[in-house]
Amino acid sequence: MENWHEAYKNELSSLLDNIIPKKGVIVGFNVNIDKIIEIFPEKLANLISAESDFVFNEETIPPKIIESPKDLLIRLILSIQNGKADEILITSKKTNDWIEKNFVISKVKLGGQAGIIANLLRKINLNQVLLSLPAYNSVLSELLDSRILTVVEKNDGFSVQEIKNLDLVEGNNISHYIFEFKAGEYIIGKHRLLCKRANRFIVSFDNVNSLLKFNKGILEGCSHFIQDYSLAILSGFHLVNTDLNTSHSYRDVILPIVKMISKWKENNPNLFIHLETASTQDIKLREVIIELIFPLVDSVGINEQELLSFVEVLNSDVAISMQKDMSSLKLFEGMQVLFNKFPDIRIHLHNLGYFLILSNLRDIDEINRRKRSLIHASLFAAAKAQKGVIDSVSDISDVSIDLSTSGYEELRKLHSYIQSKYSVTGNLIKDGYLSTPSFTLTGIPTIVIKNAAELVGLGDTISSISVLMDIE
Repeated sequence: MENWHEAYKNELSSLLDNIIPKKGVIVGFNVNIDKIIEIFPEKLANLISAESDFVFNEETIPPKIIESPKDLLIRLILSIQNGKADEILITSKKTNDWIEKNFVISKVKLGGQAGIIANLLRKINLNQVLLSLPAYNSVLSELLDSRILTVVEKNDGFSVQEIKNLDLVEGNNISHYIFEFKAGEYIIGKHRLLCKRANRFIVSFDNVNSLLKFNKGILEGCSHFIQDYSLAILSGFHLVNTDLNTSHSYRDVILPIVKMISKWKENNPNLFIHLETASTQDIKLREVIIELIFPLVDSVGINEQELLSFVEVLNSDVAISMQKDMSSLKLFEGMQVLFNKFPDIRIHLHNLGYFLILSNLRDIDEINRRKRSLIHASLFAAAKAQKGVIDSVSDISDVSIDLSTSGYEELRKLHSYIQSKYSVTGNLIKDGYLSTPSFTLTGIPTIVIKNAAELVGLGDTISSISVLMDIE
């Protein structure tokens, strides 16, 4: 992997020379407050023992929404058992209060993909970061970079201002609880569960992001500012929950966003739009996202579980195959399902150990820029995982370039597989890309941080840095 170590060193040097592009970026829609809860085996066992009517076995059916403490414990245990990230909504204030009473909140942080991305971009010297902000309270005022821009109503019109000039409005419940668990053995009654991978389980009691509320000025006043922006990064669709307002359907919630994106593109056809996905439980919601949002975007950021969930909608046979085998070969097959449906979309898979971008054909200059963007993304993600937060580009300076050997091996297998099926130019292992007559695939092995200080927001960091550096 010597060539990759050298490539990383070169890009680290260029990053420290502060070559971050000065693009105007719009970010929306989910902004919330994360409350971090560390889960330890003994604490979880004691809590379950206190719930006298709690029963868990291999046949336990996971609830689709959390209405009770029992529902929450079942979903948490299943997430630990599988070592997989999960995210779900609470519909009961009683359960929300139970969490506050029974768990220790170790840290309060900015949450929501849009909030995390906006803060990151502002801290790495992008001066023009415009955030859709439907709720703004005293906690958010402490967590968001005060120089982030938003649209405010002024004299029967709209103006773009820094959020430090906003008036606070209390009362919106936008708290999300991040249960972080470590690898190891957990005893659940008579069951012994072995968690093979540290991960997180997220629950939220949130009537702002769950209805995808957004700053109306970003729609109604966009003709006055949209030309100043070249990139929009959108997220939060996975949180839509119509149980909190039964007068809405998924389509009702998402159609205003469709109207807004269409108006943006009408006023600025060159605006590049990236969709960052997340764990989306309801297949009907995934169907609506695929129908209404995917056709409007230029790029999608997705991890392996999110990819599987969307492939389930489009091709059940491939999804079943992926469930049995999450190798790079099967994940690439899943990416092809999306690509065949949306051949003009840039599909960015971020997986532990390697990143891939599948797209229509790119020339060598575009490919080299894309490869560099992925390396930059890996460096930023490593710094965030190692330190918990990125306050400036200089925080990347001491990242240890410890590349994933398993990721490298997955890329090698993938190159051999594609080479056996297509006429190929380039080499995924040596060059970081390959092209066939119908697509270009770019890929890199990534840095792996042992004993990460932070897990939340890594995918958002990866996708936002990559798309920022990738587009012209």
